[in-house]
Amino acid sequence: MPTETRTADRLLTGRRYNPARGGHAPGHLRNAFCDWWEYPCGLDDRRQCPCDLDELVSIGDYGDRRPVRWLVGRLWNCTDIMPGDICNDLDLAPGSTYAQGVRRIAQDF
Repeated sequence: MPTETRTADRLLTGRRYNPARGGHAPGHLRNAFCDWWEYPCGLDDRRQCPCDLDELVSIGDYGDRRPVRWLVGRLWNCTDIMPGDICNDLDLAPGSTYAQGVRRIAQDF
């Protein structure tokens, strides 16, 4: 089956990621979150950074920039597991999801 047909079928059947329903989020969104967290505003620790949810973060490989607030919304119901170091930074148990992480960020920042 050609790629275009598979893509169209996914769109028609609704099997794309829907942030409102949650589930497995696309890798470029999860990577953008991890990059934002791991490379804070010139400080050694993201928790020392005056986090601004309106800060722009790069999404994907094409230079698309969106506010962190937008990214938090896209990962709000994401059931994928966050990397352990980010779980630790956010005082979450190892194996916590991106949903738990972004909710902690929304609450604390």
